[in-house]
Amino acid sequence: MVWVWILLPVFLLVFYLLTAPFYLEIDTDADIFRIRFHRLASAALLITGDGIWIDLEVAWWQKRFDLLARKAKPKTTSKPPENKKPVKRKPISFATILAVLKTFKVKRFYLTADTGNPAFNGILYPAVYTVSILSGQNISVNFSGRNQLILEIKNNLARVSRAFIYSSLKTRTWKT
Repeated sequence: MVWVWILLPVFLLVFYLLTAPFYLEIDTDADIFRIRFHRLASAALLITGDGIWIDLEVAWWQKRFDLLARKAKPKTTSKPPENKKPVKRKPISFATILAVLKTFKVKRFYLTADTGNPAFNGILYPAVYTVSILSGQNISVNFSGRNQLILEIKNNLARVSRAFIYSSLKTRTWKT
């Protein structure tokens, strides 16, 4: 009976990690470029005049990293190189990559763009309108000089791993 109390929290943690959604969020008006794992963790890219920063938040812990900061090189002692055989890895097939990409769900999408050339905008307008109608997404060309992208993509590890495993099994060739 004790093993139930030990295994149950482990099972619940694994279940949470597999089913909790993770998001990719881009909002150019609010300058948000973020990857978020449910409410547990997020990593946001901040571009300012003095650098490019990554804000990392995991539960209650927060840290900001400067990507352009120079780091001191650690002094290394020279060691003789070891003779290791390179590990040969099987490349991931295109069908597997496509199956994993199909698991991503677009929750919000809004795109409005202006090329700066009114004549070219007029030429693009019917094509972009047709793509907007066919895709069911809000895509438009404007003539006011405004460019905006709002994108939110959702997925979870269970869907990604299921697609990866199933497509890997389908594309695997068995040698006899």
